[in-house]
Amino acid sequence: TGNVACNGGGIHVGLGSPVISGNTITANRADCSQLGPPTLNSGGGVSLEGNGGAAVVANNLITGNTAGSGSAIGMNGAGAPLIFDNTMTANTATDFNCLMSGGTIWSVNKSDADIVQNVIAKNNATCNGGVVLFVLSGTRGPALVNNTIALNGGSTSSGINAEGFDANSRVIS
Repeated sequence: TGNVACNGGGIHVGLGSPVISGNTITANRADCSQLGPPTLNSGGGVSLEGNGGAAVVANNLITGNTAGSGSAIGMNGAGAPLIFDNTMTANTATDFNCLMSGGTIWSVNKSDADIVQNVIAKNNATCNGGVVLFVLSGTRGPALVNNTIALNGGSTSSGINAEGFDANSRVIS
């Protein structure tokens, strides 16, 4: 609670596959402003990076976190993590690149996550409030299955913003 880091204000995972379960991850901030612009900061609550493989983020309350992108969970080259049964509310994404930034969950660069049975609600963003997916060519892309994505705010999208080779991604209700 109340932590600040460039990426992963609450928890940062680089090249790992931990199980992150049963936590309250709140009021953290991913902020690289001390490095000078332009800087990328993601994962206000949790950051997964570097082809980590199979991290599991399950049964957590992720609330009140702030980041440029991925205010609750930011994934950059995260491999194939499982994001399951989390509640993500009142998070704020501040990035201004409305094409592929922002989001409560942000998934880019070979992050083929299974995002299953989460509540993603009442989050806000400058651009994209819900889930941002940027899928690279040759990857399977993320799967969103049985999630509740509701009452998020953003100037570009409030639910799901998918870019790149997103035809491989799946959204199943």
